[in-house]
Amino acid sequence: MVIGFDAKRLLHNRTGLGNYARNLLSSLLEAAPQNEYHLFSPEAAAFPPEWNQRNHPALVYHHPQAARLARGIQNSMWRTYGIARLAAHSGVQLYHGLSHELPHGLKRHRMCSIVTIHDLIFLRHPEWFPFADRFFYRQKVLRACQQADLIVAISECTAHDIQDLLKIPSERIKVIYQSVSTVFQPVDHSPTAANNALPDSYILAVGNCDARKNYQTVLQAYAQLPDDRPHLVLTGPYGNERRKIDAQIRANKLTESIIWQQPSSAESLAQLYRGARFSVYLSRYEGFGLPVLESIACGTPVLAAHGSSLEEAGGNAAVYVQANDAEAASMVMRRLLYDDAFHQKQAQLCSAWATRFSPESRAQTWLDVYGRFSGSTP
Repeated sequence: MVIGFDAKRLLHNRTGLGNYARNLLSSLLEAAPQNEYHLFSPEAAAFPPEWNQRNHPALVYHHPQAARLARGIQNSMWRTYGIARLAAHSGVQLYHGLSHELPHGLKRHRMCSIVTIHDLIFLRHPEWFPFADRFFYRQKVLRACQQADLIVAISECTAHDIQDLLKIPSERIKVIYQSVSTVFQPVDHSPTAANNALPDSYILAVGNCDARKNYQTVLQAYAQLPDDRPHLVLTGPYGNERRKIDAQIRANKLTESIIWQQPSSAESLAQLYRGARFSVYLSRYEGFGLPVLESIACGTPVLAAHGSSLEEAGGNAAVYVQANDAEAASMVMRRLLYDDAFHQKQAQLCSAWATRFSPESRAQTWLDVYGRFSGSTP
């Protein structure tokens, strides 16, 4: 089968949506190398370190306008209006939009399509987004959902939002959870050495300084711990709340207790998970919450937040509190720090839960879905 993908985020985005695309393509290449996977992007890119399949014989890259397209609006126009014709001429039978959008003209070229919707946070919580972003995101996502032969949501939470906020019938939506990369496992099989600059034990919070990721509550809970608490490692030092977070750190006299880290690869992030006593992810809203699952896959217990999809990512291997309840979060932190029996119990739950999200099982699910469209036309 010949399947096409929009490769913009796969080639250019080192986190979130880029990781989703690379994990999926890597697992497909392993499970079904007999297919052809066509990746469409107007520009080539320096591949992220963890993407090591660039020369795989099943991959076909399309960068036809890289030499004559300026960055920005022209590239965007080509992704919207130029891909369908090229995909059809390349023999693509099914096009999979990996992140919320599809190019125009797929049905005109008698090509079936699937779109993955990761979240509708911009509609569920519009206060976190400028008006222009909300307007254009909604147009793009709604058009893709209306055009697609199948809509895939990465969680039941996102599926509910698609039905509720876009009024899409449930029968057009299928939930397929994302996989967790094999890089995230309890025992480090990579040659990468542990970060010797970090202490032997620490608490890890993965995210960034945007309001949604909620470092504010993490810091409030951490500040209530006893003085012998380990350091708190924060990743992703950028975001629109960084100044407020720095002020909060100073006001609570936590400057000497906070370590900022910016992992350069999935391998270095996995090292951070493995070295942590536990991780904290109190995001106020997520479409899935991959950091919860990554931590669990590394065997590291997680404190996460109720209210969106994080229970789907963490199952019984995570402990949950309300996102803004710093007192409850601090109590759980104490148990994970000082109650060895409780910590061991949570750690033992990690392995069984993580196996549900193996790349092999997710790849087979996707191959079964793709197989429905083999030989069909819209």
